Amino acid sequence: MRSPLSTLRSLARRYERELVCGRCRAVLAWVRLRPVALMHVRDIAGAEVTPLGCRTALGITERRLGQARADAAAGRARALDEYDGIAACEREMAYLRREAGEVMFELRCPACRARYVRSLPDLASAVRRADGSRVELH
Repeated sequence: MRSPLSTLRSLARRYERELVCGRCRAVLAWVRLRPVALMHVRDIAGAEVTPLGCRTALGITERRLGQARADAAAGRARALDEYDGIAACEREMAYLRREAGEVMFELRCPACRARYVRSLPDLASAVRRADGSRVELH
């Protein structure tokens, strides 16, 4: 268990971490977290990842879920993909509903195309808790 002093120190530190795909272990983004400023997330091409409002992220995920269901009806294997199919969209919807009102980041692995949607508080917490310079997303 962390002491209140160590928690306070953790909040005041600066962090820079790599975000790593939980599927293929490829680096998909870099995060810079500072005490006062908003978190900065850059993809591997160096472009800033634009934060999304929760409502916007829900709309995008609903459209993807509709497309995944259409793919399933057409017999396409993509609909069954653990990281991009119906199950993934349903997990994202449940997560977005739990995290309602938060700023969201959508990250996609360039190697295996796995998609991750994370709230700013969840990413910040994972970055602060990471032992090394890498944070693996699941």
